[in-house]
Amino acid sequence: MKHQSNEALLFTLVQRWDKVIYGQPYYQIYIRAMEKAGCAAYHAGKDTAV
Repeated sequence: MKHQSNEALLFTLVQRWDKVIYGQPYYQIYIRAMEKAGCAAYHAGKDTAV
């Protein structure tokens, strides 16, 4: 439950940042960083699950 609410909060923040920095170089850097973090978290969870 706590994880879900944190995720929802993060999503809300991301949407707000979209409006502020969309189209700027920082936006692409942020998206790539999030993708890398997401991949790492996914693989870590996958490894521990298996």
